[in-house]
Amino acid sequence: MTQPSTTMTHSVQMSSSSDLLTLSGLTVKETPVDAEYIRRLVQAYQVPEILARLLYRQNIGESDVQTYLYPTLKNAMPDPLSMAGMAGMVDMLSSAIITGETIGILADFDVDGATSSAIFYRYLKAVGVDHIPVYIPDRLKEGYGPNIHAFDTLKSQGASCVVLMDCGITAHAPITYAKSIGLRVGIADHHDPAETFPPADVIVDPKRKDDSSGLTYLAACGVVYMICVALNRALRDQDFFKNRQIPEPDLIALLDLVALGTVCDMVPLIGLNRAFVFKGVEKISEGKNHGLFALKQQAGLGQHVNVKDLGYTLGPHINAVSRMHNSRIGFECLSTTDRDQATGYAILMGQCNDERKVVEKQMVDQAIDMVARQNLQDRPIIILHHPDWHEGVRGLVASKIKERFSKPALALSIAGDETNGVVWGGSGRSVEGIDLGACFRLLQDQEVIIKGGGHAMAAGLTVRDDKLASLITSLEHIVSDQTKMLVTRNHLDVAGVVSVRAAASLDFFYLLERAGPYGRDNSAPVFLFRQIRVHQARVVNERHIFADVSDWEGGARVRLKLWQGASTPDGEALLRASRQGALTILGVLDLNRWQGRETVEITLSHVCRA
Repeated sequence: MTQPSTTMTHSVQMSSSSDLLTLSGLTVKETPVDAEYIRRLVQAYQVPEILARLLYRQNIGESDVQTYLYPTLKNAMPDPLSMAGMAGMVDMLSSAIITGETIGILADFDVDGATSSAIFYRYLKAVGVDHIPVYIPDRLKEGYGPNIHAFDTLKSQGASCVVLMDCGITAHAPITYAKSIGLRVGIADHHDPAETFPPADVIVDPKRKDDSSGLTYLAACGVVYMICVALNRALRDQDFFKNRQIPEPDLIALLDLVALGTVCDMVPLIGLNRAFVFKGVEKISEGKNHGLFALKQQAGLGQHVNVKDLGYTLGPHINAVSRMHNSRIGFECLSTTDRDQATGYAILMGQCNDERKVVEKQMVDQAIDMVARQNLQDRPIIILHHPDWHEGVRGLVASKIKERFSKPALALSIAGDETNGVVWGGSGRSVEGIDLGACFRLLQDQEVIIKGGGHAMAAGLTVRDDKLASLITSLEHIVSDQTKMLVTRNHLDVAGVVSVRAAASLDFFYLLERAGPYGRDNSAPVFLFRQIRVHQARVVNERHIFADVSDWEGGARVRLKLWQGASTPDGEALLRASRQGALTILGVLDLNRWQGRETVEITLSHVCRA
């Protein structure tokens, strides 16, 4: 990551903003800080005041400032054997590798699953394993998790043990079947376990109640990486590399995949995850993984990438190919060592991503119309169902509706027919404080739905047609009860007041980046921009609003973007301001790269009342 000078200054004011309200009625408040803490950091570490404020915002102790600003695996990495089940996993895998058994991989089809499987596949290849059967369930035909056909296929390909990645922790019936056909089964997952584990031989999941590692925030790719670290040490201790006369795998080189999966699965970017991402972004920029290099080229990214590029560009390409074409292609692209093959996969992903955008826009437009016609914006959770919606894009629709209305959302479409009638499949996205995965698991226990589960923020379910009305009633009731338990937030915290001139500085942007990477549990700082002048506000692709803005007195202009903002109060205010006068806004700074040139942009969060 670019390291700016720490002696530079910027026009960042820390004045009171509590007299302001957003158009939605939220009070704008400046994040309170400890002035003595700020003073000591500025003096002791020579950091600018705004960076010190961001460190305070993250509760970084004074003795931890250096390790936070410059995270390393050496400082962040605990002993992998501190994870429950890790010793058994290492014993099973090291024995299989040394004796030449065939190890199969069964992984989820999303980015976390694709990176997890590619990490382990590349590791096994590096230690000399030639035959590695891999099974990625088809997103549309098979759905999430292991199934009987998957285990039969892996066994027919010679596997004697199979490692499930980013799935399996609640898959009792399929794993019972796998054991019945003589397979040993390991689980490397990060989802919440049920009260009882499935009958796998070994389970590594930091959310196990008996796991004391404190790594509950890891994505599955992080769990798999920890397995590789522990396995590598075990093989070294057994003189495996010396006896086989092969070099030890370069584990640091695999961090590009760990970073990608971690960011795209939206797990908290704290602790070890922060070190994974910090180093992994550097590795992606080096371009040594042919698949990631080809994806960067296909997506129009330059050599150097940032965290946003992973979550908003590379990840969607991988997910798009599983939504629109073939769930296995993500794994293939990330694991191949053939440059031409990687290029072909990347081109296919780009085509699928373009197709996905067209389908998504149509579905989102339909969904917004449904909300308006049925007044669903007033419900505790917005539940939408359309028989013909594309199964692979439902989750994206739910995500857009959640973002637009700031409420949990569930999008359903017909998934197929069973003996008892039509079955609907649903994908949900939630907001902070509402655990959608737990809601769905409860509905399954109550036999309202066939099955359901996932994360707090993203989850899925299947439900019979004759239970659809019951689902809507029950889910609204459950979410309503959870909502009543929340402390209603009636204010927005801002990091400070910034001029557009200051925001336009690349040095200032990279200074803020030193407190990142930003993501879940470390959100990017929101700044207040007072009395800006709006130039040339316009609607883009019928949904977004772009404008050029400057300070009222003139000076540098910055591109401002309001995503999904057309026909919203904020969007209408932005369009009016280009004709009527000054505007005060809240926004987050982003980096735009185009044809080798970097510029700072503002992503609009809220418009303030005059």
